[in-house]
Order: sequence, then C-alpha cells, then structure tokens
Amino acid sequence: MLSADLGSSFFTCLQILMATALFALSLPLREKPAGRLAVLAVVVMAWAGALSVFVPLSMPGSGQSWILLVVFGCSLLTSLFAVVFIFDASVWTGFFCCTAGYTLQNLASGIGNLVGQVIPQISNVGAAFNMVVPFAVVYGLCWGLLIKRIRRQGLALIEQHVMLIMMPVVIFAIIGFDVVVKELAEGGVPFSLCLACRLVHCLLCVGVLLFEYEALYSKRAELEAATLEQIMADERTQYQVSRDTIEAINVKCHDIKHMIRDLGEASELPPGIVAEMADAVKVYDSGIRTGNEALDVLLTEKSLACAREGVTLSCIADGTALAFMKPSDLYSLILNALDNAIEAVQAIDEAGRRSISLVVRRAGDTAVVHVENYFAGQVSFGADGLPKTSKIDQANHGFGMRSMQLVAERYHGTLHARTQGNVFHLNVILPVRE
Repeated sequence: MLSADLGSSFFTCLQILMATALFALSLPLREKPAGRLAVLAVVVMAWAGALSVFVPLSMPGSGQSWILLVVFGCSLLTSLFAVVFIFDASVWTGFFCCTAGYTLQNLASGIGNLVGQVIPQISNVGAAFNMVVPFAVVYGLCWGLLIKRIRRQGLALIEQHVMLIMMPVVIFAIIGFDVVVKELAEGGVPFSLCLACRLVHCLLCVGVLLFEYEALYSKRAELEAATLEQIMADERTQYQVSRDTIEAINVKCHDIKHMIRDLGEASELPPGIVAEMADAVKVYDSGIRTGNEALDVLLTEKSLACAREGVTLSCIADGTALAFMKPSDLYSLILNALDNAIEAVQAIDEAGRRSISLVVRRAGDTAVVHVENYFAGQVSFGADGLPKTSKIDQANHGFGMRSMQLVAERYHGTLHARTQGNVFHLNVILPVRE
C-alpha cells in the first residue's frame, strides 16, 4: 500500500512541477544546471515521500482534512524553491510560476474528477490513464491559449509584488475549496451539488489563471510605457544637443571658409590645395533647408552619418507640411524611421542597394511621411501590423516602431508598414492642424 501511495504521490509531484515548468521555461537557467537538477530530484523524492505519509492520514472523511492544506501549502513552497533554484529568476517571478503552475495542476485534476463524475466508466480505465490524459489535454490547451503569450511578454523582467497575495489565494481558495468538494463527496451530499461545486472549483482555477495573466500583462505594459517615455525623453534631449551642435558647426564652417579664402589670396599655395580644403569644409557646411528647423537638424545629422557609412540618403522634404508638430515629436518620428532604415541597409553588401528615400509632403488636409529602403533577409509582422524586431532579445528591442506609432496616434494619424519584394515601405499619414 505504501508503494502505491508513493507512486501516486510521485506522479502528483511531477504534475505540479511540469505545470510550473511550463510557465518558467522561458527563464534562463542558473549555473551548473545538471547538479541543480540532481539536487532537485532528491528534493522531489523527499517531497513525494512526505505526501505518501501525510495524505492518506488526512483524506476526506478522516476528520483531518486541514492537514491537506498544510501539506499542499508546503508543496507550493517546494515548487517555488524549484523555480528559483533551477532558473535565474527573482522570488516574485517564482511566485508567479509556482502559483500559476499549481493552479493549472488543480484545474487539470478538477476537470479529470469532473469528467469522472459525469462519465463513471472513465474511472475504470485505469489510474495511469486518469493521471496522464486529463493533464496532457489541459496543459496543452493552456500552453496554446495562454502560456505562449506570457512567454512573449518577457517573464524574466517581471517583478510583480501582487504575486505574494496569490500564495494564500491558491492555498485557501484553490486547494481549500478542492478539499471541501472532496469532503462533500465523502459526506453523501447529492450528486448534483458535488457536480456544481466541482464545476465552480474549475471556474475558480480559470479565474485565478486569468487574473495572474492580466497582472503579468499589465505590469509588462507598464514597463514598456515607462521605457518608451524614457526613450522619447532621451530623444528630446538628443534633439537639443544636435541642434546646438549643428549650429556650432555651421558657425565654425562659415569662419573657416573665410579663413581659407583669405589664405588662398594671401599665400602662394597651389589653387588645387586651396580648393581641396574648401571642399573638405563644404561637407560639413551642407546644411539642409526644408523650412522646418527640427527636420533640418535631423536631416543634416543623418546625411553626415549616411555619408560615413556609404549610404545614399535621397530626400524630398517640405518641412512646412509638419509645422503643426512639436519639434521633439517630429524629431523622434523621423529619427526612428531613418535609424531603422540605416540599420537595414547596412546589412546589404551591394553598394547600389544601400540607399534610403525620404519624402515629406502635404497632400490635401494631410501630411505624408514616406520612407523606402532595401533590406536583406525576411521581415515579419506582428498582430499589431508593426514589423517585429530582428534582435534575439525581443523584450528589450522594437521600441522604435512603437515610438513612431505613439507619435502618429498623438496627432490622430496612422502608421503603415509593408514590404514589396526586398523593399520596405513606411507611411505615416497625419491630419494637418492649422
């Protein structure tokens, strides 16, 4: 009997750990994972042994069901230890993984019991079937519908202190309610009432999982909003610095041109050398004039950057079309568009394709910003219609497009991106406000 109890307890431990692992798999492993897994295996055997001793003593109907709360509460802490011991995660992330995993295990167990109550013949198939099939189905559905989305939110970055509250919620609401349902079944209450309570327990598990997902998602959205705000603040500062720098360069270039002209008239230097010196200065004195100071500063800056990188920047821009925009917003919008384009063409070896086209124009009551550039490889788009970042660490990249979209929405405009062959097209359409 003890052997059977130990085997059942071991399967229960595995079910909890597998559910917890589904939520934690995107986290990085700690150093020496093989040794840590060996230690965890010993802990799991001790955990299963403790369950095999205490659970039979406190089964529903024994009058000692409260012990189950203590036993499975300790099991919850054991799964928390497993997460923070194996994965490089904070305690708060561990709280999320273990409470969500434990709730998922209870949901699968509850659904299995619910189906067994409705269709008694299933209970006669065998213990192995009852302990594997319901869990495989529920875990698979939860993975496809919920967990995959959580993984994309960057779980390792989340530190949500509300997860601490979920520990007593899971212990008393999930585990405690499950114990109550089993006590009612042993107490001979009507079948319909037991069935209703089991259904309520399953719905409660689903509610807890959705609440944890929402808490996780809202925290991630909060972090992204803060990051975007910081990026845009940095861009406002960058605009001020760039404007002052370009202005200082223009003043110096103006003075140097006069000095070169005076030098050429007063010295016996060959005319070719004087002309060469003048051409060298002209590169830094080629300020762009579009009728919009912020756009002039940015295009002058990016023209110099493109010249250094061997990239051709073609520009047809009517800066007055964007006169209604704040200089910092305009600078942020065009800066991100050109930075993305420059990064894309830098990956191209063919010199003829290392080119970018920018058009800023007025079209009726709208202002249109259009950027075209070649790209190498593939561009994939997300559900929001924005291209996904090609960086491996997607949680900390891809803010440029979102920043542009935020600026466009601030002016009640739209941003559209598409590819045609190996050419990337970006269009921002903004209603003109006089």
